[in-house]
Amino acid sequence: MKIDLFDTHKHDYLLELTCDSSDIGVENDEIYTIEGPVTVTLHIQRNGDVARLSSTVHAVVKLECARCLEEFTCDVDGEFTIVARRLRKGEIVRKSEDTADIDDDEEDLVLLDYDTNDIDITENVHDTLLLEIPLKSVCSDDCRGLCPACGHNLNEGECGCTRTGSDPRWNALSDIGGQ
Repeated sequence: MKIDLFDTHKHDYLLELTCDSSDIGVENDEIYTIEGPVTVTLHIQRNGDVARLSSTVHAVVKLECARCLEEFTCDVDGEFTIVARRLRKGEIVRKSEDTADIDDDEEDLVLLDYDTNDIDITENVHDTLLLEIPLKSVCSDDCRGLCPACGHNLNEGECGCTRTGSDPRWNALSDIGGQ
């Protein structure tokens, strides 16, 4: 997913891109399935040979609830920022000087050759999307889960089980507590 930064006369503009999840290397998994396209919105601000890309990534993901095991979809949104600086012909790069005013935790600094106009953001989109997919998700905050005795989905109503008894596997621990 290459973006042309320096071959335009615009200095402050929005760009919206849509791609398939496989285009950015995100394959469906046992934990999640990407539903539909991935949308990337870029706010590009350019000043001379420096361009700042403030980006948001959006996708709809199908997940399985960790409590009731039902499938549900949710929106996944993430952000990343890149500062790209095109080097001048013959310029020598000194890492400490070029990155002194950039906060490493918030932005990536990319140095481009003097004759390069574009930047590849595929890896940034890939990483941002994967980092925002929850590993353990619930379909709703009030999800009641499954009955530990019979496995009935408690969101659909009570099952009628008596869940007051303890698991017999824990009986050995109650004998230790009595000593």
